[in-house]
Amino acid sequence: MPLTLMRSCGTSRVSRLMALLAVILLVGTLAPPPADASVTDGLILHYRLDQADGTTVTDSSGHGRDGVLAGDASWQAADGLRLGGTSGHVRLPDDLLRGLSRISVSVQAKIDAAQAAPYFVWGMGNSTSWYGDGYLFVTGDTYRGSIASGNWSTEQSVSAGHNVVRGAWRTLTYTLAGGTAVLYEDGVEVARKTGITLTPADIGAGTTTANYLGRSLYSGDKYLTGNVRDFRVYDRALTEVEIAELGAQSAAERVASDAAALSLGDTSAITENLTLPATGATGARITWASSVESVVSATGVVTRPRPRTGDATVTLTATLGWGGATATKAFTVTVLEDLTDEEKAKAAARALTVPDAGALRGNITLPTTGLYGTTITWRSSKPTQVTPTGEVTRPRYGHPPYRAVLTATVRLKRATVKRTFAVTVLPLLKKVPYEGYMFAYFTGESTQLTEQVYFAASRGNDPLHWDELNGSAPVLTSQYGEGGVRDPFIIRSPEGDKFYLIATDLQINGGSGWGAAMRFGSKYLEIWESTDLVHWSAQRHVRVSADTAGMTWAPEATYDPAIGAYVVYWASNLYAAADVGHTGSTYPRMLYATTRDFRTFSEPRVWNDPGTGVIDSTVLADGGNYYRFTTDDRTIGSCGRDIVMERSTRLRAVDLPDTEPRNWELVDDCIRTGIGTDWVEGPTAFKSNTEQKWYVFVDETPHRGYVPFQTDSLTNPNWSMPTDYALPARPRHGTVLPVTKAELERLRANFRPDRRPANRRGLRLPPATVPLRSHGHRVRVRGPGSAWSEFDALTDEALDREGYDLTVRRPPGPRRRCLIRSRPGSGVSRNVGAMAPTFNAIGLAVADMAASLDFYRRLGLEFPPGAEKEPHTEATVAGGIRLMWDTHAALKSFDPGYEPGPPSGGWAFLCSGPAEVDSVHADLVAAGHPSVNDPWDAPWGQRYAQVKDPDGNVVDLFAWKKTSAQ
Repeated sequence: MPLTLMRSCGTSRVSRLMALLAVILLVGTLAPPPADASVTDGLILHYRLDQADGTTVTDSSGHGRDGVLAGDASWQAADGLRLGGTSGHVRLPDDLLRGLSRISVSVQAKIDAAQAAPYFVWGMGNSTSWYGDGYLFVTGDTYRGSIASGNWSTEQSVSAGHNVVRGAWRTLTYTLAGGTAVLYEDGVEVARKTGITLTPADIGAGTTTANYLGRSLYSGDKYLTGNVRDFRVYDRALTEVEIAELGAQSAAERVASDAAALSLGDTSAITENLTLPATGATGARITWASSVESVVSATGVVTRPRPRTGDATVTLTATLGWGGATATKAFTVTVLEDLTDEEKAKAAARALTVPDAGALRGNITLPTTGLYGTTITWRSSKPTQVTPTGEVTRPRYGHPPYRAVLTATVRLKRATVKRTFAVTVLPLLKKVPYEGYMFAYFTGESTQLTEQVYFAASRGNDPLHWDELNGSAPVLTSQYGEGGVRDPFIIRSPEGDKFYLIATDLQINGGSGWGAAMRFGSKYLEIWESTDLVHWSAQRHVRVSADTAGMTWAPEATYDPAIGAYVVYWASNLYAAADVGHTGSTYPRMLYATTRDFRTFSEPRVWNDPGTGVIDSTVLADGGNYYRFTTDDRTIGSCGRDIVMERSTRLRAVDLPDTEPRNWELVDDCIRTGIGTDWVEGPTAFKSNTEQKWYVFVDETPHRGYVPFQTDSLTNPNWSMPTDYALPARPRHGTVLPVTKAELERLRANFRPDRRPANRRGLRLPPATVPLRSHGHRVRVRGPGSAWSEFDALTDEALDREGYDLTVRRPPGPRRRCLIRSRPGSGVSRNVGAMAPTFNAIGLAVADMAASLDFYRRLGLEFPPGAEKEPHTEATVAGGIRLMWDTHAALKSFDPGYEPGPPSGGWAFLCSGPAEVDSVHADLVAAGHPSVNDPWDAPWGQRYAQVKDPDGNVVDLFAWKKTSAQ
C-alpha cells in the first residue's frame, strides 16, 4: 500500500544544498565606471547627494542652486540620500524651468520594493492644494515622463510601458527638445514620443514654486521610498553618448544582477526543448551559443540522442548586455537519450488521471492526446452511465451509485499500452427549494487582506439584508500569483451538488498600480471547488489567457447544456503578437473558454468586442434566453460607464466590431443613469427565490460600493433601487448565489458572524504549536486559556513588525514540532485577521529535482509527468495537504539573496505494518540512500527507522506494533 504522510516540519526557509549539475560560470567584462561622469556642458543643477549631514543639499554645478532637505530622510554616503516614504524629499529652488526650451533630467534611484503608487521620482512645476497645475515629472510605475500645462488631463507623456525594477540602482534620464521626449534607462533609450507641444518654459510662464525630488505635486500621491543620488538638470538635450556615460555604473550593476539571477533550472536530465530567455530579470539583452548545435541549438531546440546510444553533454553560453556592459554565463546541459516508442507510450499512460474518479458528479474530460505525441482512445464498461467521451449520467435520487471501468488505450506508432480507471458515479441529490442566499466578494484594496474572498449570508430568504460571516474576515486567501484575489464568482453545477469559485489574480495594494495591472497583469484564474460551500479544495492556479493578453479580470461562468460544459468569460486587454512589451494602444474586450472540470480549458476566443472597452459581464438564464449585463462606456449603449442588458438564445454567440446586426440584442441601457447613481461596474445578477423578481447588484465605485437594483421583468425591465437594504459593510465585485436552507445553516454554523470580536488588543500570546512554512504561511495563534484561536498570514517582514519570534524545537523522540511564540512582554495591538483553518501546503528546497522525486516516489507519492525537469512541482497527500518542491535555482531567481543552508527538516511516513518499515528502509538503502537508524522497536510502541533523502533530510518510517489489546 502507499505510505501515508503523517506529519512534517519545515523552517522559515527549508534549505538543503547539493551542487547543481549546471556548471555556472560568470565572466565579468564590466569595466569600472568613472566615479563621477564628467558631462558638465549645460549643467544648471547637480546634487551629488553624497554629503554626510545637514539639511542644505549642495549644488555642485557652480550655480548655487542648493536644495533643502525635509522630512524622513538620512544621508548614506555612497548610497546617496535615503528617503523614508512618509515625508522625506528635497525641495529644489523656485523658477528652475524659467527660459528652458529644452531640458535633460537624470537621477540614479533605488526604489524600495514597498513603494506604493502613484508617486513621482521628481517633479517640477506648480500645484494647488490638491492637484498639480502645470508640471514636468518622471515616475517609475509605469516608467514615464510627462509635461502638463494644467492637471493630469493635460499631460503629454512618453512611456516605456514597464515599471522600473525595485530594489536595484537605475539611472533614469528624461530629455525634451524640439517636440520630442525620450526616456532612457541605465543609458539606453527605452521610449520616444514626438509631437510634444509644450516646453519647460511654458510651465507657469517660468514661475514654478513646487519643485521636488522624491515628492509628487499631487497631495494624495505617495512620497518616494528608496535611495537617490547624482541628480542632474541640464538646459539642453544630452546626446546618446553622454547619456550612456551617465548610466554606465547602473548598467554594469544591471548586467551583473541579471547574470546572477539567470537560471535554466535543473539541466541534468533534459528531454524537451529549453526556453532560453532573450532578456534578463531586469531587461539585459541575452544571446545564446551552443557547443553542440545538433543536440541543443542556440534557440533551445533539443534533439535527443537515439535510444541506446547514451546521453549527450552540451555547454550553453549566455552573453548578457546593456549599453556597453556585458557578462557571460555558461550552463552544462545533459540531454538524455531518447525513449523507445513503447517507453513513451507507457510514460504517457502513467501520466493519465481521472480527477474525482471515486465520486463523479458531472461530465469529465477524457484527453485524446498525451505525452510524446501519443493518441488516446477510451472505452467504458458502462457507456450509458459514462460515455467514452466523458458524458456522465447520474443515478436518480435514492438509487445506488453506478460503478464503471474506463480503459484508456495509448498509442504511438506500433506501440500500444492500456490503463484502466475504476470510477463511481454518485446518485443525484433530492431537489429542494432555495431558502436563502450567500454572497462572495472582496472588500477593496486598502490592505492586502481586503483583496481576498469574504462570505456573507442572507437573513433567510431576504436578498437585501445580510450578515457578514467568519467574523468579517476572509474565508479564502490566495497563495499563488500576485497574492491577491478579487471579483470572486461562484457557480453551482447543473446537478446541484458541486460548486466552483473562480476569481481574478490581482493585488493592487502593494502592487505596481493599475497601469501595470492592465498591461502586464496575470494570465491565470484562481480556482477552488467544494461540495458543501464550507470545505474548499486546495487553490488551483490555472492559465487561460494567451501571451497577447494584458490581464484576466472578473471571470464568471455559465453552464451551456448545448455542449455539456461551462462557458467561462473574462475581460482582457489584447495586444499585437509582435508587441511583446504591451506598449500599444488597446482596450478591454470579453473573451471566453469552455471547460468541464475547471482544470482544463479550451483556447480563449473573443466573445464581445464592440470596438471599444467593455468589462465585467454577468449572465442570467431565463425562459430559453440568456441575459447578459455588461459594464459599457457608450459603445453598446448610449450612457457613459453604465450597465447594458442584452439578450441571446445562444450563449456563445460572438459580437465583433463589424458584426451587424449584433448577435446579442440590446434590451436596456442607461440602467444606472435612469436610477440616478454615479458610475458603476461589477454587476452580479440573480433571481429571487420567492417571487417574480430579479436583482442586479452593482458597484458604485466612487461612493457607496455595492447597491441593489431590481426589476419584475427581464423582457420589459423596470429598474428601481430599494430604499430598505443592509448589505455587508464593504462588498466589492462578487456573486450572490441562491442556496438551500441546509446550505445556509451550514454556512452560518461554520463561518459564524460572531466568530470573534472585531479587535483584540493587548494580548500576550503564549506558545502555540503550529505547522510552519515560510513567507506568507498562515499560523494558528491561541489566546489566553485557548478561549479562541485564529489564523494569521505572516510574512518575513511581518514577523518583527508584529512582535513574533519563530523557533523550531525538537523534543526527544521522533516527534518534531515548529512553534510560534510571542516575545516576552510583547502584545498584539492590531486586528488579527481570522481565516478559516485551511493549512494546505509545505515547501521543500532541493538541489536535484529528479533525484528528490525518485526518492519520494519510492515512498508512494505521485507527481505530474515531466516533473523531474521542472523547477517547481507538487504532490497532494492525505487530507489535501500539498507538498511543494522548488529547486535552489528557482528560489534564487525569486530572491537573489537566497542561499541554501544545511538540512534542517524531516518527514514521518506511516507504514502499513512493521514489515513494511523494514522493506521500505531496505529498498531506499539499496537505492543508495544512507541509513540514519536501521529498523528498531521503539519504546513508545512503534517499529521505527530513519533514512536520509538526497538533500540530507532525515525521513522517519514507522508503524504501530500490534499488542494483545489490539
